[in-house]
Amino acid sequence: MIGIGVITFNRIDMLKITLGRILQHTKGDYKLLVADDGSTDGTLNYLQENNISYVTGKNKGVCTNKSRALFHLKDCDYIYIIEDDIFPIKDGWETIYIDAIHDSG
Repeated sequence: MIGIGVITFNRIDMLKITLGRILQHTKGDYKLLVADDGSTDGTLNYLQENNISYVTGKNKGVCTNKSRALFHLKDCDYIYIIEDDIFPIKDGWETIYIDAIHDSG
């Protein structure tokens, strides 16, 4: 199982694009989680309306927010933490990273 954590704070428009691309291009078995750092721009409403898993809390900065994602994805075999402005551009993108992990030991 691949865990994909998307880190965000008050960038709902970029987050929508990133989530759309992840959903479009990820072909393996995965768990998607958005780690929100206390956004006030409607991010939580969007995630709830679209049934996207998320974790949120008081704004404490990017390091704490990444830790939120890691904690909630710890049951996954592989974990990718990406920012809300980074997104895949081709199908099966996740296998490239899994192969790199195996190749590098």
